[in-house]
Amino acid sequence: MEQMIRKLYLYTRKEENQEEAISKEFQKEIVAMLRTEIGQKNESEFERARDIAFMIGAAGEENGFIKGFKYAYHLFMECNQKIQEKESKSGFQQDYVLRVIRGKLNRCCVRN
Repeated sequence: MEQMIRKLYLYTRKEENQEEAISKEFQKEIVAMLRTEIGQKNESEFERARDIAFMIGAAGEENGFIKGFKYAYHLFMECNQKIQEKESKSGFQQDYVLRVIRGKLNRCCVRN
C-alpha cells in the first residue's frame, strides 16, 4: 500500500506542476533559517547546507503525505464501519457520495 501512496504523491506533485523536490514555501523557510544560522559568511557552506536541508525536507514532505494519507484512510474505514453498523441496525441508507468514495478508496488502496 505504501508504494501506491508514494506513486500517488509523485502523481499529485506532477499534477500541481511542482518539479522541485519540495514546495516553494518550504524552500523559502529553509533558506531563511539557514541565512539566520549561517549568514552571509560562507556561501559554499550555505549552499551545501541548503542542498542537504532540501533533501531532508523532500523526504519529510513525502513521508508526511504518506502518513496523512494512511491516517485518513484508516479514519475513513472506521467511519465506514460505523455507517455499516448503523445501516444494519436501522436500515439506514448511506449517502450516494459516501458510497462512491468508499468504492474508489477500496479499489485504490485495498487491492495493494
